[in-house]
Amino acid sequence: MNVTQSIAIVPLVRDGDYNAGFTADSIDMAKWNHCSILMAGDSSVATNSTMVIYGGATNGAATAAITAPYRWTAVAVGTTASDVWGAWQTAAASFTLTAASLAAGYSLIVEFDASDLNISGTQYRYVTPVIPATGSAGTV
Repeated sequence: MNVTQSIAIVPLVRDGDYNAGFTADSIDMAKWNHCSILMAGDSSVATNSTMVIYGGATNGAATAAITAPYRWTAVAVGTTASDVWGAWQTAAASFTLTAASLAAGYSLIVEFDASDLNISGTQYRYVTPVIPATGSAGTV
């Protein structure tokens, strides 16, 4: 069996402009019970920023922030032991994107279940990652 027969791999953004900020494509979680969002940067990333993953009732809606655990790779991707992930961090509604980590080639992963889209008693269907403008160069 191919991995894509049991899971969906959905590219959300191509060459996201870290400077201008962006709203990634939404994920429709209607038929899925778990989501993993992977973020990577390049050497041009110069300042810290944040990423917020929102739940919404419609495609593109950014209504309420999801609280989810996250972790970084232990070393830069493409180096020895780049398949090793650091410890899970406490669930957060806003994830710090550390310029030093992104510029060095580290990756961030955020994971959550569809049940985590129940925020303040409302069950949301869509997930939309948002990175605000940083005033800094970089691509993620």
